[in-house]
Amino acid sequence: MSTVNWCEEDYARSAYVAEWYNTLSSVAIISGGFLGLILYPPADRSVFHALTVVGVGSVLFHATLTAWAQMLDEIPMLLVIHDLMINICPPLQARGHLLRRFGVALSIALAVTAQCKAFFGAFEFYLFQGTFIILCGSFAVYTGLMWYRSDTRLTKAAKGNFTRGATLFLGGWVMWLTEQSCCTYIKEYNIPVQLHAVWHLLSAAGAYFLCVYSIQVKNHSDTAFLHHIKVV
Repeated sequence: MSTVNWCEEDYARSAYVAEWYNTLSSVAIISGGFLGLILYPPADRSVFHALTVVGVGSVLFHATLTAWAQMLDEIPMLLVIHDLMINICPPLQARGHLLRRFGVALSIALAVTAQCKAFFGAFEFYLFQGTFIILCGSFAVYTGLMWYRSDTRLTKAAKGNFTRGATLFLGGWVMWLTEQSCCTYIKEYNIPVQLHAVWHLLSAAGAYFLCVYSIQVKNHSDTAFLHHIKVV
């Protein structure tokens, strides 16, 4: 079994799907990845490939609550933020950079601790969460430095997409934390909310806009299709 479970009651709606709403809402993440793969050229698709894998892993994780599926959910999430950082920070784009090696080492560590949960307990989950928060913070800080110190790499469109993405993602994170903090009361009083599923929806949209932002920074220019679909 996985090293973590969520507030949604297991196998309440299906004998084959552990968490019905969390599984269904994870499809939104896959959709965000597919949208990017359709709209962007091959050179810019790496981050969307990772986002699609996150969605697939999330579907499998919430459907089965197994350790191997948990790794398919968590490790690709780190790969997404890894690709975002590489896109916005040119020095990280060199092959064999330390960040790439760190990502491989961390993925192995997560996989090992997830399989050895009897010894490590919930350490794997906190290792993943801590690393993810640090990487997200680094991404935001680096963006802040560019925002206020460079007018050439952050266009109006890029700033708009970062703002949209960060707002949606943080809003989803609040939903995630709220459900985890109040799960006892939600179950005790049978409150009909699925805030983790809401997190999936908001984070899918937020991650998509952040991916677009990172590509715009990497390419040093606005993309024409953004004006066409009216997100600028």
